[in-house]
Amino acid sequence: MIDQNLYEIYKKRIDDYDETVYFDALEAYGDGNTDMAYILGLCYILEMGTARNVKLGIKYLKEAALKHQNLDAIIALGDAYAGDFGNLIKSKFKEAKKYYELADQMGNLRGKSNLGNLFYTNHEYQKGFSLVKEAYDQGYQQDAWLLSRYYEIGKAVPKDDEAAFKIMMDIKNPGGYELVRIGRMYKNGIGTNIDAEQAFKYFSAAATLSFAVGMREVGLCFLLGFGTKRRIDLALKYLNLAADHGDFKSLDILVEINDLGDEKENYDFTTLPILSDDYIENIMRYLVVKNKLKFTKNNRQ
Repeated sequence: MIDQNLYEIYKKRIDDYDETVYFDALEAYGDGNTDMAYILGLCYILEMGTARNVKLGIKYLKEAALKHQNLDAIIALGDAYAGDFGNLIKSKFKEAKKYYELADQMGNLRGKSNLGNLFYTNHEYQKGFSLVKEAYDQGYQQDAWLLSRYYEIGKAVPKDDEAAFKIMMDIKNPGGYELVRIGRMYKNGIGTNIDAEQAFKYFSAAATLSFAVGMREVGLCFLLGFGTKRRIDLALKYLNLAADHGDFKSLDILVEINDLGDEKENYDFTTLPILSDDYIENIMRYLVVKNKLKFTKNNRQ
């Protein structure tokens, strides 16, 4: 007999990376709880409480998906073949498409939206847009960023920066990625005016969620005095936090800053080679407008 409450608890333990879930899931699976095949599949793939065995993990996921119609396993297989597990599982477009289509056929909006995302990465923009838009219109907001991106780049629909910005601002509970994207829209003036203070606000919100790119953006704001007072000490703090959370670009920036030695306190970081021209130009536009100066690409004072 399947205990759905137990299954939900075990899924939460997977999210919390509780390695002891493997042994409990193995026992529950032996007692006939077939949904535990999904839990065991993830344990083997993620090396959670047991040695990594990707082949066995996929076997358990397929059992849960195809034999028991477990929706979580169906989505997980789509994600796996779409490349979400990195080098552990080789990306296979047709396999990912098969599982996402199965989830979509079962009425799952995440499966529909993920299928649209898959088409986007395969440069099939019209198919991707239709699916993502349909899922969004039915209440699935997790891929709102992608719908916004379609309007921003003008793929499958006419380019419309204001529509792209509105979609992002309508997200009810934005996560770290969405917060950074909104911050960058304020930073770059996409669908709205350049607003450094608002950009800093959204980057800071992403950083509080321990989102590494948000930490990097906050560090750069402190480094350049964009939307906040220039503070080298806080810039280094946030860049180090981002690096500690796996952001390699922050690490590269820190190396260049540290190479400056004592010069960094008074250094003009707009000339730092690692920072892209686009990033600097947008910040300089803000600083120039703020100081009522005439903007040119060479104006970095």
